[in-house]
Amino acid sequence: MLGFYPFASTCSRNKVGCHEPWRDCTLALMAFGQYELLELVHEGHLSESFRARPVEGGEDDVVILRRILPSLLENHRVVELFRDEAKVTTRLDHANLVRVLDTGEVDGWPYFITEF
Repeated sequence: MLGFYPFASTCSRNKVGCHEPWRDCTLALMAFGQYELLELVHEGHLSESFRARPVEGGEDDVVILRRILPSLLENHRVVELFRDEAKVTTRLDHANLVRVLDTGEVDGWPYFITEF
């Protein structure tokens, strides 16, 4: 699967992999590009958000990684809406909003990174 590797072997609903029936529920940590996914924090209708950290970062470099649900990657309209949302939110700057730190794609799977 797109840039993933198994890391640990514990399972609970909030661990990465447990909410997707096509993925092995025993995966607790996974890599997504240059980020290590630590915990699923939210799953919506169009996207999922993970507590993550850069693979090269330290324990305190925790961020939120948001990406489109795997089942919607073939829907070009949803992918374009997600990319547009990332562009717009990157320009927002307010004390009550989390900042978008990075945007990108891993094997055609768009994501953006926000403050934790």
